Amino acid sequence: AVVLHLLPGAGQTNKTNKKKKKKKFPLSQLKQVCPRPEVVEGWDADAKDPELLVLLKSCRNTVPVPSHWSHKRHYLQGKRGIEKPPFRLPAFISATGIEGMRQTGGFQEDSEETKLKTQGRERMNPKMGKIEIDYQVLHDAFFKHQTKPKLSEFGEVYYEGKEFEAASGDLLHEKRPGVLSADLKRALGMASADGEDPANPAKVPLLPMPPPWLVNMQRYGPPPSYPGLKIPGLNAPIPQGCSFGYQPGGWGKPPVDQFGQPLYGDVFGIQHHQQQQQQQPGDDLDVTCWDRPRLRVQQSGGGVDDVSNTDQFGEGKFSSTLPAHRDTWASNIYQQLNWWLPLSQIDAGRTLCFYPTYFDSAVANTSGEWSFSDLKQSRRDGRPYPQMPALLDPCQADAKADSGEDSTSKAAASDSRAAGAAVSAEGLRSAARALVVDPGDVVIFSGQHLHASVVNVTGRTRYSCEFRSVHLGDYASGKGAPNVDGKTKGERLHWFKSVGDGVSLAKLAPSSRK
Repeated sequence: AVVLHLLPGAGQTNKTNKKKKKKKFPLSQLKQVCPRPEVVEGWDADAKDPELLVLLKSCRNTVPVPSHWSHKRHYLQGKRGIEKPPFRLPAFISATGIEGMRQTGGFQEDSEETKLKTQGRERMNPKMGKIEIDYQVLHDAFFKHQTKPKLSEFGEVYYEGKEFEAASGDLLHEKRPGVLSADLKRALGMASADGEDPANPAKVPLLPMPPPWLVNMQRYGPPPSYPGLKIPGLNAPIPQGCSFGYQPGGWGKPPVDQFGQPLYGDVFGIQHHQQQQQQQPGDDLDVTCWDRPRLRVQQSGGGVDDVSNTDQFGEGKFSSTLPAHRDTWASNIYQQLNWWLPLSQIDAGRTLCFYPTYFDSAVANTSGEWSFSDLKQSRRDGRPYPQMPALLDPCQADAKADSGEDSTSKAAASDSRAAGAAVSAEGLRSAARALVVDPGDVVIFSGQHLHASVVNVTGRTRYSCEFRSVHLGDYASGKGAPNVDGKTKGERLHWFKSVGDGVSLAKLAPSSRK
């Protein structure tokens, strides 16, 4: 009889492995949970927390672990036996032709005709001026035509053979998903829309052909690696003149649900058509410029702000109750739109008021005497200066016209008077129209409108936000409100910056309009 003495725990290994396999996260389920399934690898399911691991790997700007970590061979051992290519001059240096000059100038150190003594003599006493080269060409090569070498970007890790992909790497960066080259279209048998196909000698314009993988995409869905890619016939409208169907040149069957609604996007072009109809001027962020948004707090009590008091209202941050004015008196840009929205409930006693009667009627003002450069210099010097051009009442207009001592002040006074008739306080009150809107509503009006803040005596504070915008297309074409009384010199283009990239309007504006 044979007696086997088993050690304690010897049979627990198989049970433990079976338990691990049961608890192991399925790889297919892990790909469904991950927002980017392409980053999931086979060994991710063995991690202690697979869901957290794939979530971190799918985050933006995540640097992956180098792929050679799991290789059995040592790092870079696969490069043995590969001949190292000879050094090549950069393109901007070889363009000068210096390589050919060295080859024909007697500088071949390995030449069989050159003796050792001659080589040693040339090293000790070199003969200068053997290479006849224009040094202006060298100067231009290094200081005008020099280009920066391609450097690795954030997250790029070196791997074996990466240096051999340098030539093709530039081409790969130029490629864009969904954009087919003419050669690829020709290889796939897709007709050219412009009729420049060699197989079309008559150059007859042909309808675009769908790519051969469109039918499978309509059946299985768009590629998950490119969620924002627009594919005609799948999540974007097909080209004009084309039709759906499986006939030659047909664009398959649009993917819809049981109610006829598109599954992946606006395949019928309905939403695009509605957006074009609802688009308002200034919706395009690339051609819309704006100034910084301002939060204006108007407390109850007090009267209209004295904008000539530089010490209190010089920076424009504490001005809450502005007098009647046009924004174009200061900016001198008549394509300007003002955006004003209340942040709390308002009423007729704490809001904006407009004077529509004077939109195209000239009124006396101080825009001819006001200068933004003088305002900045006065702030630096600590001298008082009006924050903005103001409206002149009849008494101020007559006093300015009669108090000019020198020719400059008389000319400025005459400009103010010539700008239009002075408006009395009674005239303003009779023409005022208070605007009451709900919180969150946006009021858009031209900067040419004569408007003011209603003096707040309601006992409650008014909170509002405002900014101004200029559409580049309107500015380039000169389409805007009429200038009836503005005398300010120069345009404040630097006040406005592009919404998209922050470039100043002074750089975007065409030179013919500056």
